[in-house]
Amino acid sequence: MNSKYIKLFIAFSIFSFVLLGILGSHNGSEANTNSIVLSATFPEYTEEELVNKADIIALGKIANHVSDYTMYEDIPFSDYLFEITKFIKVPEHLSKEKELIITQDGNAQFIFDNHPLLKKSKTYLLFLNYSEDGKLIMVGGPNGKFNIENGKAVQQAKLLKEKSLNETIESIEKKIK
Repeated sequence: MNSKYIKLFIAFSIFSFVLLGILGSHNGSEANTNSIVLSATFPEYTEEELVNKADIIALGKIANHVSDYTMYEDIPFSDYLFEITKFIKVPEHLSKEKELIITQDGNAQFIFDNHPLLKKSKTYLLFLNYSEDGKLIMVGGPNGKFNIENGKAVQQAKLLKEKSLNETIESIEKKIK
């Protein structure tokens, strides 16, 4: 009789650890191995169009993942807290802000090819505009997201109509202002 309870306890313990491992493996900040990769067509822009369409151009790093959600029943999004290092283009009413909540297409469950999710503590140059619902989102999806590598802005997806910026922040800032 005791062995029956011991076996039941062991089985329940194993089940609990497996379930805890599955539920605990997703922290919401990055795609996981169970993510579904979606294809999408994002608009293509020239560098000039990208600058003109952006309400905000900012250098900064991802401080935290805020949330994952879907809109219109099936379009995945993630919100992030973006710590501003430097504004290159900004409306006057936001010029003193140190943090912004920004939105990216995709979430930990559904990611878009050519548009990897933002990573915590990584530095980016982002071209942002306001969506119809008032959220700040990258212009043209992956077109508006640049990694900072060796002091240069490098586009991950290389989707601009012309060459990628691949320039220092200072040279980009001079061109825009």
